[in-house]
Amino acid sequence: MISPFAVFPPNYSASSVISDEAAAERVERHFANPHSSPDRPQAERELIRLILSSPLEERRLPDVLRYANIVFFEGLLTPPNLWPLRWRPSSEDSSDIIGTTELRQTRTGRFETRITLSTSILHNAAYDQRLVLSAVLHEAIHAYLFIRRGFAATTDGGHSKGFRRIARLIDRWIGDDGYLQLHCTEAILKKFQTRSKCGWRRDTSTWGAEEHGFTWIRWDYSKRDNNVGHCG
Repeated sequence: MISPFAVFPPNYSASSVISDEAAAERVERHFANPHSSPDRPQAERELIRLILSSPLEERRLPDVLRYANIVFFEGLLTPPNLWPLRWRPSSEDSSDIIGTTELRQTRTGRFETRITLSTSILHNAAYDQRLVLSAVLHEAIHAYLFIRRGFAATTDGGHSKGFRRIARLIDRWIGDDGYLQLHCTEAILKKFQTRSKCGWRRDTSTWGAEEHGFTWIRWDYSKRDNNVGHCG
């Protein structure tokens, strides 16, 4: 069994930022090394099983992040670098925002990130589980680059060459002709319309911790119209 925090990473700060190209290369080297973690074989099996499972239970989304962290993201997407995955309450939700990655720098210089998902869009029965999986992994790439690069990762709207390299790597690993469309920085929503072979089981549980007095810089994964959304 893989522990929730198999690798506890250092606290990344402004003094440790690297270039966009270097960040993408680190992910590629990490993925290419099958011995990057003793948990790697099981993490790969569990991640692809969750991605292709039907239906996917909402409570397993943190596991998607956990396994992707081991397989692709060098073990960096754990506390305190990444806060627990959370849903935006319906009362605060926007019809345009699919998902959000937020970045803040603490007084000690450490970078922290937080991923928030849209209730109104991702709980919409018109779309199957591929859309929520795409949103989670898309935002995970942003979170990794924010941790590695800090505010420098906000250039090009966050969709740098490095972002695209990492997205293509994950798409190729998943296969199935671009199943999650991660390489596209704009989500064509009609491609995620419910398939009969796919399910998406949501629940009403809440995740994450209450936070007080935090100032976050936010990038949104938003929907431009009924057919196209762009990731932020």
